[in-house]
Amino acid sequence: VRMTGTNVDIDRRKRNEERIEFQAKLLNAVEQAVIVTDLEGGITYWNPYAESLYGWKIDEVIGKNIKDITVPEPSNEQSEEIMERLAAGKSWSGEFDVQKKDGTVFPALVHDTPIFDDAGQISGIIGISSDVSDRKRMEAHLIQTHKMQSIGTLAGGIAHDFNNLLYMILGNTELAIADAAENSPVHHSLKEIQ
Repeated sequence: VRMTGTNVDIDRRKRNEERIEFQAKLLNAVEQAVIVTDLEGGITYWNPYAESLYGWKIDEVIGKNIKDITVPEPSNEQSEEIMERLAAGKSWSGEFDVQKKDGTVFPALVHDTPIFDDAGQISGIIGISSDVSDRKRMEAHLIQTHKMQSIGTLAGGIAHDFNNLLYMILGNTELAIADAAENSPVHHSLKEIQ
């Protein structure tokens, strides 16, 4: 006989969901490891590139501490300093040694930034990292090449200076031979020098 109902406009909610879905697709498309943690380091987001870079699947790392997953033992102290900086609301960028699931340690370029909530409180940390092993190898090769070029330049300069000395010795020896009698012991010694 009668029906009662309510209507709720869900356009706004739909747009927000679509926006969040689009942002998630963007993070998944980035070809750098994007990792989000809570303030204690518990992993809350791990994009597909992080899976390929570190070797850990997302379901293996969610909830685990980032330090237990990616920080090798020698880097623990630096990791603590970085976390203190982030807890103070400051970003950190730099090279940092990290490790893969198989224990392989490699240099990464890391950018960590605190995430602030609507009240201005730090609610988490987002980190973006990429492997810089190839760049480091190229830099080392370039440094070695520069060293070899420097040694070559130095050797060339020394050889040039040495040749100049030899020409002076040879020139003066020839002049002295011309002045010395052919049967004299000095003439024989000058020939040996020549």
